[in-house]
Amino acid sequence: MEENKSESFYKNYRYLVSLYLKRDLVKLRRELNKKSVDRVPRNLINARLLNLKGDDENALSLLSETNTSDTYFAAQKEIVRALIYGRLSNFQKASIHNTKAFELARIAKDNSTCFLSSFNLSLNYQRLNLETVAKFYLDESEKYAITFSEIASIERARVSRLSLQGHYQLALERLDRVIDHPEFHESEQKYLFYNLKADILIRVQDFKEAKRLLSFLKGERAYKNRPRVLFEEAIVNFLISSKKIKKLPQDYDANSEYGLLWRCLLEVQAGDPDHANEFWKKLIKLNPERYTEDFKHKMPGDLMIHFQQAFEKLKKSNDFSTSLFQKGSRISALYQCLKDHGGPLRKELIIERVWGVSYDPAYDQRFYKLLERLRKAIPSRILVQNQAYILQI
Repeated sequence: MEENKSESFYKNYRYLVSLYLKRDLVKLRRELNKKSVDRVPRNLINARLLNLKGDDENALSLLSETNTSDTYFAAQKEIVRALIYGRLSNFQKASIHNTKAFELARIAKDNSTCFLSSFNLSLNYQRLNLETVAKFYLDESEKYAITFSEIASIERARVSRLSLQGHYQLALERLDRVIDHPEFHESEQKYLFYNLKADILIRVQDFKEAKRLLSFLKGERAYKNRPRVLFEEAIVNFLISSKKIKKLPQDYDANSEYGLLWRCLLEVQAGDPDHANEFWKKLIKLNPERYTEDFKHKMPGDLMIHFQQAFEKLKKSNDFSTSLFQKGSRISALYQCLKDHGGPLRKELIIERVWGVSYDPAYDQRFYKLLERLRKAIPSRILVQNQAYILQI
């Protein structure tokens, strides 16, 4: 590594990052308050903390204000930018910043950041379904891997690729070999491995063991991918029982990738495929290399992913072409609302009763689509009188 600053200076920054990764935030903030911490490393850590809270805009703004001529810290700045865009599922931008980090790290002769940036590039390109490029950077990262954690990261990526290709049993065998390693349980990698194993177990429909792992991860405060765990746990509970998919927690990022998947399934469950498709279109825009039309995934291994299994189960119990009046569906609620009222009812009141919200014009289009589906499904006429709707039985 180039010697723009003393090695102890870089070592101190790596220590701050380790506290962040362990989620030891009390100790981290205590360290940040020390006068010995320079502006650049302080800003890089604070950007990570803002990202952790979901404040991506201010995190990126803080990074833009953080200028440095030190090649090592310039690379770290790109690493943090890539992390933020990765969290937003913008893997195109994440790959751009990881590429910059990799180039800077090679100039600085910083093997650790060379590994991290090239490894993250392999993950970015895998999410973009660019397998050849993903494999190139995974092989590249292997040149810089030294620690058990780094070697385990590469094996985790290879296992993930096997799963996406549909080789589930081989993937589970390789996962278990890493889990049995003496250094595994002291590694920060263990939560990522358990989550990956839970994901594969869902694909082979071993829901009991998947649920056990997800329950464990949910209780581990150090694990940072809590949104994924909460979504997968909700879907597993649905797949193994007759209960409905529960709603998103209030503090959940509803516009994240998992948030959109969750909301999509809730709309299918409610009998509103048109609104479900609105969320699905957002997912296609977010990651066009993974999602495609008609609620489908592109990768062969994703045919048995949690979403697809839940979607197929919902379709069987709520066939939109024949069973429009399943209890609890929106179209059933609209029919019952008009039938019970018995007279003209304004659109605003219908929306409030069917969707359970205070009237918002944003719901108008959804109302009109639902009304059109109801008109096609029943022999009764729905009349409009003085901007009010009446069901004529």
